[in-house]
Amino acid sequence: MAYKYKERTLKVGKAWQDDDGFKHPYNWSSSWSADDLKKWGVSIEADVDTSYDDKFYWAKGIERKLADENVVDEIRYELKKDLLSEDYWQSFDPSTVQGYRYNEFYVGFYGGTAGFVFDLRRGDFFELDFYADAGYFDSANGTLYLMVDNELVKFDEGSVLNYEWVSKQFDINAITFSCMKVFAPNLSATNVILHVDGEQLASIPLVGADPFVRLPAFRGSRLHIELSGSDEIESIALATSPGELNG
Repeated sequence: MAYKYKERTLKVGKAWQDDDGFKHPYNWSSSWSADDLKKWGVSIEADVDTSYDDKFYWAKGIERKLADENVVDEIRYELKKDLLSEDYWQSFDPSTVQGYRYNEFYVGFYGGTAGFVFDLRRGDFFELDFYADAGYFDSANGTLYLMVDNELVKFDEGSVLNYEWVSKQFDINAITFSCMKVFAPNLSATNVILHVDGEQLASIPLVGADPFVRLPAFRGSRLHIELSGSDEIESIALATSPGELNG
């Protein structure tokens, strides 16, 4: 069976974000009841073929080429539609972007200085602090080869990189969040900073699996989150009570 949210097919065991900006944890499919699925607008449908991504394939086994102008325009549209403001997108000097497919990701480099990664399934966007002069995706083994500083390297291999991630601004309308839970298998080198109305509320080191954090009392209208470290994180949830998080 397949789980659907509006026109999207949700992947079991993966966190996802709904149209209102709420991020749901990786264990949603095993922990939610039928009422929870209905509450969040998730329906269950007959199995569909998810063995190929229609952003990269016209049909199963028929690959779409990133050189196809229509495919590139479609990816640019997805980037700009909900994720990036026009000014932010222009800061990447779009006329210089060289793009490569990497499995479910679009990897771009621009301006001879840096790059970015767009997760086409989850809608996440990441900046890279290095530039590749050329690249080639080998669909036979799923490897993206890049030429970086005159050296041929494999993308997404080698030592783990540190990251800095900043969420969008959330309108919280004076909701009094009291706790936070971070969904991750194991954390050892990650820090989260919460900002309310432009002021830092708390800086919290995260340790262990799915850590639960009590938040200091606060009031405000807008909130955003910063993450820094090297650990993989599925999602972050804030709630007005521990019971709400556990539910």
